[in-house]
Amino acid sequence: CFADGSPAPVHVLDGLPGDWVAVRGDDGGVSAAVSSVVAGFTRHGVFYTRADAARLVSGSDVDAEPLPTGPD
Repeated sequence: CFADGSPAPVHVLDGLPGDWVAVRGDDGGVSAAVSSVVAGFTRHGVFYTRADAARLVSGSDVDAEPLPTGPD
């Protein structure tokens, strides 16, 4: 999301809560997030990791773990 909370089409570091920020650049912008932050996507209120999304797109069930479920 962007700093104002609106959805972003790409992963955006600026606007993360302060306790999620590991490093800021000289300009104050976020350079790195803490290691516990997981990149992912939301769709219909369900969070998908990048691995979940890749599995959905590829149709692969290699990992055999169920994907998150939510309202469609």
